[in-house]
Amino acid sequence: MHSVSVIIPAYQSSRTIRETLESVFAQSIPVAEVIVIDDGSTDGLEEALQPFISKIILLKQKNLGAAAARNYGIKHSSGDIIAFLDSDDTWLPEKLALQLLLFNNQRVGVVFGNVIWRYQGILQKKTYFDLFKPERGHVFLSLFVLDYVPMLSVLARRHMLEQVGLFDESIRNVEDYDLLLRMAQVCEFDYVQDPVAVYRISSQQISKKFIQAAAALLRLKENTYRLNLAAFQGVDQKILERGLYNKYLKLALCYMREEKTKAAGQTLDGYFQVRGISAIYLAFRCVLSLPEPLMRLIIRLWDKVYQKPELGFY
Repeated sequence: MHSVSVIIPAYQSSRTIRETLESVFAQSIPVAEVIVIDDGSTDGLEEALQPFISKIILLKQKNLGAAAARNYGIKHSSGDIIAFLDSDDTWLPEKLALQLLLFNNQRVGVVFGNVIWRYQGILQKKTYFDLFKPERGHVFLSLFVLDYVPMLSVLARRHMLEQVGLFDESIRNVEDYDLLLRMAQVCEFDYVQDPVAVYRISSQQISKKFIQAAAALLRLKENTYRLNLAAFQGVDQKILERGLYNKYLKLALCYMREEKTKAAGQTLDGYFQVRGISAIYLAFRCVLSLPEPLMRLIIRLWDKVYQKPELGFY
C-alpha cells in the first residue's frame, strides 16, 4: 500500500487555498500527509489555512519560488509517492484511486492524468489531452517534442525524484518540464485517460510574460539536447524540428508580437545557425521585413488560426 505526500506551494493564494485543500481531503483514498509551503505570502494565507491547520503540515520560507518551495516540502515529507498540486487548482475525487493502480508496474516512476481547464469560472469543453496527446512507457524523446504532462496531475516515486535531484531551483517558468525530462531518462511514465484534476486559468496567468517563458523553454531545450546527444543520435529529424528548432521560431514570434524586431531577428539568426535554411524560416524572415502594421495583422491572423490565447498558449 502506497503512502502519498501532497506537496502544495502557496504564494498569495488565500482566496483559493481552501478549495484546493477541500479537493485533497475529498479523495476516495486518503493521503498520508498534506504539506503546504508558504512561499513568503503577505495576503493572510496563514489565516485562510486555519480551518485545516490540524490536517496539514505548514512550512514557511521567504519568497524563493515554486521549485524551492516544492523541494522544501519534499525534503520534509515521508510518503513513498509524492503528489504535486498548486494552490489554485483542484483534484477530482477519484484521482488517487485511478492513478495509484498504475504503480503496480515497478518500472513506472511517474503517473499523470487528464486535466480540465476552468477559465473565468467556466469549465472548458476541450481537455488537456484533447490538445496534447500523451504517451506512456519510455517517453523521453516524445516528451522532448511536447510537454503533455500537466504537473498538477503528477504522482512520482520518491526514490526516483531523489535520484534525479528534485527541482532545479535556478530555473523559472519551466522547472516542472525540466524535472519531467530528467525523470523520463530513469523511469517509465504512465497515465490515466480520464480527467483527474481542474486547472484554473486566471487573467494574471494569461498576461504573464510570454517572452521570458519562451526564452526559458528554448534554453531548457538547448541544454537538454546538449547533455543527451547520444539519445538523439539517429532519431527522426522531426523530433529535433518540433522539439528544438521550432522553439527558436516560437520565441521569435513572441518578440514579433511585442514589436521587438531586433530581438526577433537575432533569434532567427540562432535558428539558422543550428538548423540552416527552411521554408518556415524564410516565411518568418519575410514577415519580419514587412512594415509593422502589416506584420501585426499577419501575427493576429496566425494567432486566430493556430493559438489559444484564452488558455495561455503561446
